[in-house]
Amino acid sequence: MGKKTAIVKMEEQYIRISIIYDDKNERGYISGKIGEAEQELKLFPDVLHKDTSRTSSSFSIEFGGCEHTGSREPGRFIKLLLEKLDIKECENC
Repeated sequence: MGKKTAIVKMEEQYIRISIIYDDKNERGYISGKIGEAEQELKLFPDVLHKDTSRTSSSFSIEFGGCEHTGSREPGRFIKLLLEKLDIKECENC
């Protein structure tokens, strides 16, 4: 498995975690772990995938809007996803 990095960005009524990875073969694995977290928590954020270069890609998992304001659910989702992906550290966590 290649290197994976997580970056969290939080603003009022908005939270996003970006998972950047350098092995494009991991796309299905990461997507599957996002799906597992969604099913376990019954929480379905907006998920975007983007090729950032010829060798790396990223997923952006976003929680926005009033339904998440003041909720701990996005944080629980992020923690669970980081555990599933075995990411020990992230920027801005």
